[in-house]
Amino acid sequence: MPSLRTVVAYDGQRPYRIGEVHDEPTTEDLAWMRARDVDGLSIRPPRGTRRVFPLNWVEGLGPLRYLEIVSPRPVGAVPASIVGGLEILHVQGRLHAELDLARAQRLRSLTLAQDQVEALSSAPVLEHCGLESATRFSSSIFEGCATLRSAFVTADNRAANPVWDFSAQGEIPLERLTLMDGGARSLDGIAALPRLRELTILPREDVGLEQHLDLRPLAACSRLRRLVLHRSGTLDNAHVLDELTDLETVKVRRGAVDRTVEDRAWLRVL
Repeated sequence: MPSLRTVVAYDGQRPYRIGEVHDEPTTEDLAWMRARDVDGLSIRPPRGTRRVFPLNWVEGLGPLRYLEIVSPRPVGAVPASIVGGLEILHVQGRLHAELDLARAQRLRSLTLAQDQVEALSSAPVLEHCGLESATRFSSSIFEGCATLRSAFVTADNRAANPVWDFSAQGEIPLERLTLMDGGARSLDGIAALPRLRELTILPREDVGLEQHLDLRPLAACSRLRRLVLHRSGTLDNAHVLDELTDLETVKVRRGAVDRTVEDRAWLRVL
């Protein structure tokens, strides 16, 4: 029998009544969830087989607003009939088919492997995006995303030297950007993110980066409040941070900035 729980969306405003399943549910299980007004699913198949876990039965629940898939094995395609109603889709694992975002007219939050989705801008109200196993490591992936506010990108661990490219065509409305397992050799192009409030860069140990990172491009991010730069070498021209009047916290390794800013209230040592 499925279990029930209530979760609140990433914005803290929309509660969802979630049915959690570990095996393909029976007709009786589906009826049980429908009777309890389930509008979301958490699907967590067990380990032990490489067989694709089917998702065609999901249509039997009717419209869903929330879908979470956490699977150590491949799962089937998300039925096209439910994509249009989803507000949150989180996939930790591999879908058997690429997701068509052109149908996702209500999708506000998406987490998925980067190679399983194309044209993020096809989702017209997307606000949060988490991309895993990213091989295209660039701000340009967010071009045309007019409503996007936060993004969390994890580089593919098979990529030899993932380095983020901040350049993009046009303005991107991101306010929070976190880059995991990849680094940045330059902040050139960050002017494409003028609304940025939080920037976190946490490269893995084997990523080769420049010994110096020039901070002057950050002058274009006048709303910046929080900056975390781990393993980014010596940070040149840190005095530009004094021009960012909203700045509250800068976390860097010891000795990364010159002595002229070591007494700043916003400086923290990692």
